[in-house]
Amino acid sequence: MSYWKLSLLTLNDIMMKLKTIILLVLAGLSLTPLASAQNDTKTNFWSQQSLFEASGTITQLTIFPQVDTVGVKTVYRIEFGLNGDTLQPEASVQFFFPTGFGLTVIDSVLYSDDDPGNIEYQIGGVSREGQELKVKFTADGQAPVMGSKITLKLFGVYNATAARSYQIALAIVSMTNELIAAPTWSASFSLRADKLATFSLYPKGIQQVRAGTILQYYVETLDRFGNAISVQPINWSVIGAPSPTGTIAGGTFQAKRTGGSKIVASYQSFADTSSLVYVLSGVFAHFVMSGAPDTAVAGDSWLTGIDNVVVTAYDLFENVCSEYNGAVYFRASDTLAVIPYTKTAPYSFVTADQGRHTFSGSSFRFFTAGRQSLQLLKGDTVMQTISGITVLPAAAESYHMSAPDTVMAGHAFVLSVSDAADHWNNAVSGRVDLQLASGSGIAPSGALPSLSSFFATNGSGSGSVLLVRAGTDTLKVDLAGVVTNHPIVVIADSLARFEFALDAVQVPGRSFTGRAELKAFDQYANTCDWFNAALDPVTISCSGTGSVLNRRVDTPGAFVEGVCDLKKIGTGYSGTDLYVTFIATSQTGKKGTSPSIGFSYLKITDGSLSETTKYIGEQYTFRLTISDFGDQPGIIDAIRLYIGNTTAVLPSVDRVFPDTIVPLSNRTFTFRGDVPNRPGESVGFAAAFSGRIGNIAVSDSVGNLGTLTILPLEGVGVVGSSLSPLQVSRGKAYSFSVSVFNNSNDDLRLTTTTKLLLSTVAEYPLENPVVVLAHGGVTELRFVKADIPLQSPDLVTDVSVQLDGTLGSVAFDQSFGVTPPVVTQSEPSLSYQPASLSPTTMFRGRDVTLALDVMNAGTATLSTGSASVSLSVFAAGRQVSATVDDGQLLFPNGVTNLAFKPVFIPADFPTALDSFVVMISGAANGYDEAFKIRIPGSSVTVPTGAAVQLISTHLLARNAPHVN
Repeated sequence: MSYWKLSLLTLNDIMMKLKTIILLVLAGLSLTPLASAQNDTKTNFWSQQSLFEASGTITQLTIFPQVDTVGVKTVYRIEFGLNGDTLQPEASVQFFFPTGFGLTVIDSVLYSDDDPGNIEYQIGGVSREGQELKVKFTADGQAPVMGSKITLKLFGVYNATAARSYQIALAIVSMTNELIAAPTWSASFSLRADKLATFSLYPKGIQQVRAGTILQYYVETLDRFGNAISVQPINWSVIGAPSPTGTIAGGTFQAKRTGGSKIVASYQSFADTSSLVYVLSGVFAHFVMSGAPDTAVAGDSWLTGIDNVVVTAYDLFENVCSEYNGAVYFRASDTLAVIPYTKTAPYSFVTADQGRHTFSGSSFRFFTAGRQSLQLLKGDTVMQTISGITVLPAAAESYHMSAPDTVMAGHAFVLSVSDAADHWNNAVSGRVDLQLASGSGIAPSGALPSLSSFFATNGSGSGSVLLVRAGTDTLKVDLAGVVTNHPIVVIADSLARFEFALDAVQVPGRSFTGRAELKAFDQYANTCDWFNAALDPVTISCSGTGSVLNRRVDTPGAFVEGVCDLKKIGTGYSGTDLYVTFIATSQTGKKGTSPSIGFSYLKITDGSLSETTKYIGEQYTFRLTISDFGDQPGIIDAIRLYIGNTTAVLPSVDRVFPDTIVPLSNRTFTFRGDVPNRPGESVGFAAAFSGRIGNIAVSDSVGNLGTLTILPLEGVGVVGSSLSPLQVSRGKAYSFSVSVFNNSNDDLRLTTTTKLLLSTVAEYPLENPVVVLAHGGVTELRFVKADIPLQSPDLVTDVSVQLDGTLGSVAFDQSFGVTPPVVTQSEPSLSYQPASLSPTTMFRGRDVTLALDVMNAGTATLSTGSASVSLSVFAAGRQVSATVDDGQLLFPNGVTNLAFKPVFIPADFPTALDSFVVMISGAANGYDEAFKIRIPGSSVTVPTGAAVQLISTHLLARNAPHVN
């Protein structure tokens, strides 16, 4: 195999090439005519027909690749055989390529043959002219045996740009330019198109069609050289706003909906979009009628707007036929209906309608209740129908009502409504509401009437009514605003019970006095005004040992309007019972019981101690109340007080006996006496009195009127000066404490009802229950933390502790005074004392010692440390600060002077001062306080200009005393 690489041609090479071409032309070689498809222009070498006959024949001339791509640089492998002659040394193989193939950039040629016994030729040179290419072999090498397959590879051939089939011609010439093998055409090879470069959609331009029309689109697909390419599949789609106007498949567009759309064809990353396709409506096909109310009221015009009837003409594809100009009219199922257009006066569509006309709802009225319909007609043909228009009856104008005139309480009756109709005689349905003119109709017992609404359907209906309050009333029947008033009388139901109305105090042995009535009631507490005791006699009995005077009531006139006046028939009580209950029982078994009635007497009704815990020798206070329940004055002759089952020793009383208590009143007697020497005991109080009502002696005694716990002397108390804190700030919260001792023989258990009282200012309950042990126990009591009221006085001297609990097994309730008094102060309030800041001039480049006065408007003293008080000077973002001299500082009520340590003022410190800020923090009465006091920067002047200051002069100066 030999290989030749193309290089620059020398002048000699060029001359040799020219010489060879000339010789070839002179030789006048002949070439068999090519097929008609191969019509490229050739040189004389290829066109001469009768020069010399060649000794050899080229066979099986084949080109590889047999299929390639247009316009690309490629390697062609040319295979052929040579019969009748041999391939001589320095022979040349000449090629003719069709127009369009590029031979100028061939950079190498490779030779090979399939003769295994020879030495293969080397490529001696390659030359080209136009579409002709000449490959010359060197003298080195040996000719392959006749019939061997010879292969030449041409590197760097540019393919033609037209996609079709091609042939090349090949001839072999000896070194002496003798024709070894005549020109022969190769087998066909083809060039396929390059990759897709252009994708164009046709037809171009704006299209206008009617719905139902077919419009055919196609796509032209070319490579970069204009060769047609077949690509599949092409995707077709229609875009439009708000929706596509048709469908497309395989390029066939069918117009369906009016509007504008564009056709889009795409393949992989290629796409093209058509111009607008305008689709107009097609041929009229049908109407659509919409609107009309679902529900209308008889006689009312439909509403303009929401009830409008809209008629639209459509083509087969549901496009509005904007050019429709036919006539239509309406027909209603209601023969009384009012409609805007009829067969004799139809409506004709006009251009302005654009295929759709709106008929105002106000031009339609139906009058017959029920389900109605509205038809749209064209000629005699019903084009569309709106069914299911429910026509409701208009408001009721009349109806008949039926109900009884007299009913019994608690007995239901039927109220009915019939023939309810509107103005058009449509049967009306609606709710029937019932109401009593008097109001709620609630019975005296609280029972409610049943006035339930009911529904009248198609003009009639009925409901059950139950009234419970006796008397005359008016039943208001309301059907949709049409009211009928029906007078009705309600009588009491059958007798259910009796009820006494007796004054609480009566006198025995005589007829009742004051209010004394027996009433007959039904189950709803209505008075049975029809009750007749002659038909149902009543017997009155009583409790206790006494008896009833005139106990039987059986005359026709005894009950008037259901009420019996017991005084008129002489009914009363005879006996000695203090309280009596009366029972009335009718022959039919109906009963009634009175409350407990008292009969003239005096009675102890209350007794109480002012304090339940006292020390031996202290005074107790006991109050006793005696009541007179009779209608006669009671006289108290004597009262005896008992303490622990023993008569009290000479107690004082605030009344002089005998003492008179007026009828139906109370009298309280106050006793005071010494606590008996019975330490540790809890003793009960009891009382008894003797007296008279008229000439009758009366008396009463009551025990358990109160219990007093007697404490031993010096048993329990408050430890002196144990109160803390003694000085507080008003408005702040504090937890007070005090110590209590217990020298008794029992533990003192104090509950959280124990409290500390600061006079009438405030009181503080005990935080937790506390036990003070017996035999000398001392315990600190801590009270709930709470605020000191702002209105507290400066000095609270009346401080006490109310101890509440048990001492052993007895109740303990005792107050103790606490000393010393508590001082209350207002919180500290610090502020700058105006014009007190010094010095008023501050020089830069020197130390300055600042001082000022601070006013405390509060009465509480603020205590601080020196590090807690500072003064800062602020100017244009700069700051210098100083602290006060060492030591503890106090700020009592009033003015306090502050002197600060010297602070250096830098020479470049701004002369315009923003402010001075004094920061003070400390504590007052157990609370931390902090103050930030601002002083205007204008309070101090910082001189400007001079860089030198006259500090001092001395008499030793030469020109003293004339120093300037």
